[in-house]
Amino acid sequence: MDKTAVFNGCTAEKPQLYSKGREDGSMKIACLFAGQGAQYPGMGSDLYEKYEKSREVFDAAGEKIRNLCFNGTAEELKLTENTQPCVYTVTMAAYEEFISRFKERKPQDAKIAAMAGFS
Repeated sequence: MDKTAVFNGCTAEKPQLYSKGREDGSMKIACLFAGQGAQYPGMGSDLYEKYEKSREVFDAAGEKIRNLCFNGTAEELKLTENTQPCVYTVTMAAYEEFISRFKERKPQDAKIAAMAGFS
């Protein structure tokens, strides 16, 4: 199972947008991000292979981070100096893909109301 976006049937292959909405038809978006401890070897490689916006984030992060995410060992990824930039990069790759799809569907509502993260 894809570990990058599992929530309420949501996977990287089948993104879901959950919306309760308000009376005026608009909605608020809240994002919850993973932190240290969520890392695993190969993380984000599926995002890189399948999604343009995610690929752009990994390319901007550079070869060293990309290589650690995709090919790093569990031991390498446990080191804080590797974990933090890798988890951040994977998170931003997923976020950029999500927000670009959300803007396509509901551009008027593509505003973030809250963000939180673990570390």
